[in-house]
Order: sequence, then structure tokens, then C-alpha cells
Amino acid sequence: MKNKAIRIISLILVTLMCIGMAACTAPTTPSQTQESAASNTEAGEAPSAYYYTDPEEVIGDANSFEGITIGFSQRSVAGSSWYENLIRIAQAEAEHLGVNLIVTDANGDLATQISDIEDLIAQGCDAIIVNPVDPSGIIAATDMVHQAGIPLINVNSQMESTAAPTCFVGHDTYSFGYSAGTALAEAFDAKNGCPEEIKAAMIMGFPKELYSIQESNGMIAGFTAYYLDKYNKCNLNIVACRYGEWSADTALKETDDILAANGDLDILFVLDGSMGVASTSSIQSAGLEGQVMVCCAGGRKEELAAIQEGTIVASATCDPRQEGKWSVLMAAYAASGANVPATMYIDSVGINANNAAELYDPDSAY
Repeated sequence: MKNKAIRIISLILVTLMCIGMAACTAPTTPSQTQESAASNTEAGEAPSAYYYTDPEEVIGDANSFEGITIGFSQRSVAGSSWYENLIRIAQAEAEHLGVNLIVTDANGDLATQISDIEDLIAQGCDAIIVNPVDPSGIIAATDMVHQAGIPLINVNSQMESTAAPTCFVGHDTYSFGYSAGTALAEAFDAKNGCPEEIKAAMIMGFPKELYSIQESNGMIAGFTAYYLDKYNKCNLNIVACRYGEWSADTALKETDDILAANGDLDILFVLDGSMGVASTSSIQSAGLEGQVMVCCAGGRKEELAAIQEGTIVASATCDPRQEGKWSVLMAAYAASGANVPATMYIDSVGINANNAAELYDPDSAY
């Protein structure tokens, strides 16, 4: 009996030692994580995390999901080069995978998007990707997707948590907004120090949009944190907020209105690169170039050129092509029954005068 007890205790100790050794295993490096993710793809398992590839490069195995149909309910397309590139590369990835991709365009209308999703369900889609017009209003449609037992992939603009998507694919909007805000603060400080008031305005996307709220909060937080850390105060005063609806033309008009009422503006936060570039035209027309510093996000080649020219001060990468191809790949895996990560954040890089030239590609399609 005594020997039996000793054997049991020995087994327990060996088990604990094995667990301890596993827990003490050295952490993986980013390159190891990327290699693991890539090998998972080759093995027919969904990657557990994002890994970088050239934005124009397809990522899945050719014809590995033939026979699968995926619906893509896009909030809008026309007038936004960001959305156009999102859909363009999503279609390229789908063709590479052998997937039948059905794309619908809600043209910014919630009722249309709900109807589009109903149609995608009726067409027997194996998975549905949704970039929502409204993060809470879309719940009526996402409930139908769940009731039909179809995997739901949320791309780009996050839905309310009650939508319970199978996977969210997109950038961490708060983080890249924070990076852009910090880069702006560094540039503003170098030129102006810490004045008694820093007069700012904001051009967002749409009202009540989680994406806009998170990104704008990130920009403000990044700017503020820099000043609090260096000066123990931040005199940022946001005097106006408008909605550019992710449209360069709308942003131009809104900037005109802001500058007409605030000729002494110091900073303009703009949540999108095409809107930011448009805003610089308004600033130049108002004779305020060199006074109003523009911070935006997106990483378009036009932004990178403007940063090198000095008309835009800071930005951060937010590449729609990465979101497009990864959302299609995750939808294909989910449709095939594979487990996919609940969240797949696309990496972002802050941009300023120090690295804009390095990132600039005049031949880029984005």
C-alpha cells in the first residue's frame, strides 16, 4: 500500500514538472509567430493571427475553397478610394481561393444593407462579410445571419458587441489614431511649444459610428498624452466637429465652413487620408497654409506625398487591401468549418516626415 502511494505521488510530481517545463518555455518572437501562422495556412488550418504580406499579394492557397460562396455586404463604395480598394482586393483574394464572392453596395443606407443581407442569406451563402452602415442598426440583419447558421465576419467598422460576429477583421482604430495624434503632437511642439490654447477642429466619418469614435478618441489621447508627459498640461481646445462621411468632397466643404468661423485654428484632425488631402486644399485657399497643422490616417500615397511636402504633418497606415483579403480568407475558413480567431487586428505604422519617404510608393494602387 505504501509503495502504491509512493508511485502515485511520483506520477503527480512528474506531471507537475512537465507542466512547469511547458510554462517556462521561451516566448516566441514575432517572426516565429508569423512562420507558425503561415504554416497553419499550408496545413489547412486558419491562421491564428495576422502576418504581413505585400498589400497586393493574395495570401491563401490557390483554389483551396472551390465551391464556397461568400456574401460581402459593403456599406458603400462610390466616392471612397479606401472602400474601392477594400472590395478590389477582396475580389482578387476570392478569385485566387476559388470562392464565389457576391458583393452588395448599400450606398450608405441601413435599410438597403439589411435587405442586401436578407438576399445574401436567401442565395445560400456559406459565410457573410459585413462592413456595417450603422453598428447598432445592423443587429436586425446579423440576428438573421445567426438564425440561418451562417458564419458572420465583421470587417473594417466594428458592430455593437451584441452582433456577436464569428471574427472581426480590421485595424485597431484607437491605436492607429493614437499613433497619428502622438506624431502630430511632436511636430506641433517642435514648432509652437506649449501655448496657452491649442485651437483644434475634427472631421469625423459618420455620426454614432464606432470606427469614427474610436479613431478620434485615439488621436486626441495620443496628442494629449504627449503634452501631459512633457509639460504636465495640455491646452487642447476642440472648437468644432463635423462629419465628412469618408468623402473628399464633403470634407472639403466642411473644412471651408470650419475655417470660415475659425481663422485662428491651429490643428485639424481628419480621420481619413482622402478627406485630409482635400482639407489641405481648403487651408491653402484660406491662406492658412503653415498655420493649420493637419493630422489624418490611412497611409495613401497622396498622404505620404503631402507629408513629404509639409501640407500634412502626421498619419498612420490603415490599408484597406489587408482588410479585404484577410476578411475573405477568414470567411472561407469559417465557411469550411475551421475555427477562426475572434479578432484579427491588422498592424499599423505611424507616419511622419521621418519615414514618409521610405513608405512612399508612387506606383501603388492605393
